Amino acid sequence: AQFRTVEFAKGELLFGRGDPGERIYLIADGSVRIAITTGAGRELSFRHATRGDLIGEIAVLDGEPRTA
Repeated sequence: AQFRTVEFAKGELLFGRGDPGERIYLIADGSVRIAITTGAGRELSFRHATRGDLIGEIAVLDGEPRTA
C-alpha cells in the first residue's frame, strides 16, 4: 500500500547529496546512475542501479541527509 509508481526522464535527478531521506526507490525498469561530485566539480559514478535494486535506503534508515 505504501508503494507509488513514479517515472523519471532520462538524465533527471532523483535526489542530491544533502537532501533529506524521505523515500526509498525500487527500480522497476531501466537503470539509475549513482554519482557524487568532487570538490573540484568532477562527477564520479560509482554504481548503476538496475531492475530490482533499492536505492536511497541509507538516508531513510539513518535519518541523515543523502550522501550521493
